[in-house]
Formats: sequence, structure tokens, C-alpha cells
Amino acid sequence: MSDDFKRRIRKAVENFHEKQLPQKKPAKRKKKNKQPEKEVVKACLKWAVKMGWELQVYEAKATYNRHSGRYTSQTMNPGTPDIQGVNNEGIFIAIECKAPGRLSTFNREKNYRQQEYIKRTIRMNGFACVVDSAELLDKIFKKWTIIKKTQNSQEAQEYLNSMLPISTKAPSPSPFA
Repeated sequence: MSDDFKRRIRKAVENFHEKQLPQKKPAKRKKKNKQPEKEVVKACLKWAVKMGWELQVYEAKATYNRHSGRYTSQTMNPGTPDIQGVNNEGIFIAIECKAPGRLSTFNREKNYRQQEYIKRTIRMNGFACVVDSAELLDKIFKKWTIIKKTQNSQEAQEYLNSMLPISTKAPSPSPFA
């Protein structure tokens, strides 16, 4: 056998073995938190437990059907806030959690049921708010408690309404104006 032939065979065997060795995988990219709202829910629940509240997390999972133009197979009524329950004084609590920095999503047209639920709870003298952190929940609740004790329930309702996220989008012009 010629040296050239041996060299080609040796190179082919080396290439074959290289392909058989496990390949070094590229470093994985760090995943972004795909459910940042869940972290806010956990933090708010932890805060509420310290306060002695009895709360439950409700997930209104639904599947949108493009053909019928509506949500199907949902477990909760649309608009149900993420957290509901009562505090240690028997006051109904409704908390809608949003991802950090995403409070304005509460004002989207598709969330009108959430908006109505929160506003209705406030009108009925419950405690309802939209938060993106446990710190914001703590701030709103403490100030609401002071207003409720020192002033009247109307002032407390006005405070909670004033703490709802404000739409950053300009209102659309009325066709009747």
C-alpha cells in the first residue's frame, strides 16, 4: 500500500471519530422570566399572610377561539382579579396584579371586565386595587386604612379610584361630539 493511500484512510478514520464524539454545546442563553406577574402575585400573598388576611389566587385561564370571536373553556368569569378574599376585619379584598412596570395594561379595552369588577368592589366599600409590587399594595392599603378611619367611606372610595392606573393613551374622540 502506498503512503498516500494510508494517509487518506487515517484521515477518514479520524474524521469519523471526531463526528462520533459528543459535540460541545453552545452556552445557553439566560431565560427571561416569562411570567413576571406570578412573582408579583407571590409577593402580594406573602405580604397578605403577614397581615393575617385570607386570600386565594384565581386564574382565569381561557382559550380564545378566532372563528367564534370569543373565549371558550374558561374556568373563571372574565374580569375576575388575580387575588380575592377577606382581611382580618371581614372586608372583601380584590387585587389585580400586573407585571412590574405594566400597570397601564389594566386600561386596555379588552380588560374592561377587570376594570368594572375592581370599580364595583370599590363602590361596595371593599378594598380593590391594581398593583405591580407588594410595596405598592402596602402603600395603598395603609393610606386607605387611615382615610377610612379618619374620614368617611366616600373619601376612601375616592382614594382607591384615584390609585387605579391612568391610561397613557389619549381618549378616542366621541362620534357624538
